[in-house]
Amino acid sequence: MKTILTSMLAWLGAVCLSPGASAAEPAPAPAATPQWEGAMGLIANHEASYAGSGEMVSRFTPALFLRYGRYMVTNAGVFVTRGRDDVMRGASADLLRSDSLRLNLALRLDNGRSESKSGKLQGLGDVRRTLRGRLSMAWVPAPAWRLVAGLSPDLLGRGGGTTFDLGLGRDFSFGAAGVLGLGASALWADRTYMQVRYGVTPEQAARSGYPATALGGGRVSMGLHAQWRRDFGPRWTGFAGASSGHYAPLLLRSPLVASDNGWSVSAGLAWRF
Repeated sequence: MKTILTSMLAWLGAVCLSPGASAAEPAPAPAATPQWEGAMGLIANHEASYAGSGEMVSRFTPALFLRYGRYMVTNAGVFVTRGRDDVMRGASADLLRSDSLRLNLALRLDNGRSESKSGKLQGLGDVRRTLRGRLSMAWVPAPAWRLVAGLSPDLLGRGGGTTFDLGLGRDFSFGAAGVLGLGASALWADRTYMQVRYGVTPEQAARSGYPATALGGGRVSMGLHAQWRRDFGPRWTGFAGASSGHYAPLLLRSPLVASDNGWSVSAGLAWRF
């Protein structure tokens, strides 16, 4: 019996390995996703000199975006190479990523505010630079929709306080003509952030002439934005956008806030690599 079984196995092996025998073709390996990607360009902004000032200024800013796998570095998130991504300024990493959920951790430099930025800030001193963290979660409940929430504390304890933002966005694709993104957002902040940015201490009041103003934590603003993005071939991309914001009643108690509404427009062009 053992001899018969051995002979059958040898015959079967010879048949399978014979030149005329057919064998299943191995499945092709999936194409490797490029690890490095990025973009560099120039952005033009027309916006308030600081949030709530009412004084408009124009700025041109060089922009750079780099991504390696789940790690990103950028000073502007508008030139992402994956069009539906939400990218925060600074250095960031995706902690979790799926088709419907994304968890991201970012670090960025908060440049604070210089009193030389506007005549309205004279006597108030500078708001110190600090390092901010941001833990954000993006949820995609349906195609083209996204809900993003983020918590951003001052990691160095330099009086920057903590902010929380919430945003809802929807993209409309027009094929080769580009993508129109519409969204709404809201921003909240703790007492430390509000007092440093918009409050006036008795010492500052003596230097600036403003009345002393103490502010607590709460909602800072709500806003709407629209942005048109279009690719010009495989390497070039551009955008144009506008936003408007409405400041909360709490913020209007500050002598630094000139109006309850603010707006900005921007445009840019970048080369992808």
